[in-house]
Amino acid sequence: KYVVRGGAIIAWYVPEGAQAHTPFRIVGAHTDSPNLRVKPLPDMGTAGWRQVAVEIYGGTLLNTWLDRDLGLSGRLTLRDGSHR
Repeated sequence: KYVVRGGAIIAWYVPEGAQAHTPFRIVGAHTDSPNLRVKPLPDMGTAGWRQVAVEIYGGTLLNTWLDRDLGLSGRLTLRDGSHR
């Protein structure tokens, strides 16, 4: 069995006929790490350019990140509570 919520997945297996006291293992993972997250006050600029301030989240391996183009992705929550 498993549960997926947001960027996380939790999975478990209970053998057939297992009693309530039978031990079992739970395995979890998440997909939101490593990444760059937008800072709480992201509006910044230098020399006439507007920029979005970001910070490293989740222990990035920078040598594998710096050789590729960056893009934007993620989930946006609007004031009315809807998600995009």
